[in-house]
Amino acid sequence: MNKTIAEEFNQKFYTVYNVIKNNRSGFYLLNKIYELYSILINSEHVVTVEEHKSIDNLILELRVIFWNKQSYDDWAKENRKKYDEIVKSFTKVNDSEFIIFERYTSLEGYTSQFPYTIYPDKNSLFNWTLIPYHKNFVIKDICPLGKIQEYTGNGNFNLAANIKDYGARFIKERTSEIIRRPPSQQATKTGNFPRIVAYSFDQSIQTLMYTAPWLYRKLTKLTYDVEQLASKYILDCDNAAVLIGHNSMGQELTLHTHRLSDELRYSFTIITRLTFEDKGAFVKFYDPIKDDDPNLSLYYSNPLLLIDSVKNDISKGFNLESRASMLVFSASYIPHLVMYDNDIYLFYVYDNVTFKPGMFELIVQNSHIKYFEKESVDKRLYYQLIA
Repeated sequence: MNKTIAEEFNQKFYTVYNVIKNNRSGFYLLNKIYELYSILINSEHVVTVEEHKSIDNLILELRVIFWNKQSYDDWAKENRKKYDEIVKSFTKVNDSEFIIFERYTSLEGYTSQFPYTIYPDKNSLFNWTLIPYHKNFVIKDICPLGKIQEYTGNGNFNLAANIKDYGARFIKERTSEIIRRPPSQQATKTGNFPRIVAYSFDQSIQTLMYTAPWLYRKLTKLTYDVEQLASKYILDCDNAAVLIGHNSMGQELTLHTHRLSDELRYSFTIITRLTFEDKGAFVKFYDPIKDDDPNLSLYYSNPLLLIDSVKNDISKGFNLESRASMLVFSASYIPHLVMYDNDIYLFYVYDNVTFKPGMFELIVQNSHIKYFEKESVDKRLYYQLIA
């Protein structure tokens, strides 16, 4: 017999359902609910917290998802007193004719009326997920800072020309031994974006320090940990950036290639997925550009020219389903784009890198997706999940 999504979900995780039913519009326990949030989302034992409301606004289900039953037991032991106080305040409302509070676990055979989300396992990089409240902070308060703009002088900016859709792009500050090399001499005036400017990602997320301290701490630690992971693989790069992907910024990150280097080098990207409401953004790749293409040096600064050049070509790609992954490819020669969805992604991009001895070979060995293997060794693509 085939298992339902709910059955598969409940076997993988341990879930506690806090269900509040109200006989008239509105809820009276929101303060207590947010107190419960505060002791849940900071715990390493919790996958995430989901808040579901019925269309008529009369049923609220606060779904707390733990990694397993042992995680729940450990969390309960650490937070027993505070949790008991909150649950007690919930159960008191059962005396009201307006509100009924019910609590179930995944071991009790409870079936929710709301849809389920399948979350990937935790990994060595990070194990948390943005709740909607913090997702909205990223969309409203961080993404606009990274909108790709051209500086026109006198303190004025315009949206960048020759770009189909947008993303949020930031400079990645150095927080490890990875060296940032001076700009390539091949990045000439005709093949570069000299008037495109960007904020530092590290500085941008500091703006959340007081308005969303949890998000500030999480993004800061993740960004530091990503660079530490990258430093295990690479010695240096031409530049490093952080891109945020979400469909609020358009349908896709425009088709593009990266800036040419003095030598043909790979780009190294660590991709992190912070929410799991959709099927996963789709990354698309076209065959590597030929060395004798007369427009090779122009494609970086003129994506519309690149789009026109591949309009009749066949692409290949895959969805970003995992929590964290690693992409290594010849980004200067392989045209690529990301088709956004309703999830939040951070792309930590290191361009034109030098690998530490043996690390490129390790990436090739561990990658489960490999494209363009008939091309020269410098024009291939490798993708692997981070365990």
